[in-house]
Amino acid sequence: MNVFLIHHADALAIEQDPLRHLSPKGRDQADRLGTRLRALGVAPARILHSDKQWTIETAQRIAAKLGAEGKTAKAAYPINTGDPVAPFMAEIAAASGDIMMCGHVDYVLRAASQLVCGDETRKV
Repeated sequence: MNVFLIHHADALAIEQDPLRHLSPKGRDQADRLGTRLRALGVAPARILHSDKQWTIETAQRIAAKLGAEGKTAKAAYPINTGDPVAPFMAEIAAASGDIMMCGHVDYVLRAASQLVCGDETRKV
C-alpha cells in the first residue's frame, strides 16, 4: 500500500475570497500534480480532504486528472492544523488500497512523521 500526503495547492487570500477557492496558480499546481501522478500510474482507492474549500478543490482537480472523480471524500475526522493524526493512521491500517490525503502543512508533516518515525512530534 502507498500513502500519498499532499499539501493543498495555492488558494486565494481571504480578503479576495472568503471561501478561499484555489487561485489560478493553485489550479495549475493541482492539475500538474494530477497529470504527473497519472503518468506514474498512481491509482488511489480513496482521496481524502479536509472541509476547507482549497483542500476540496485540490483533491477534486487531482482526482479528475487521475480519472478518479468518484473517489474523493471529506475525511470522517478533522484533519486541520493541530488535529490528531491517530484517526488517519487507523484509516490507513484498515485501507484496502492506496490512499491519498490532501491536507494542511502541519497535519501532513505530522502524519509523515508518524508514518516514518512512529512519532508525530519528530520531524522527518
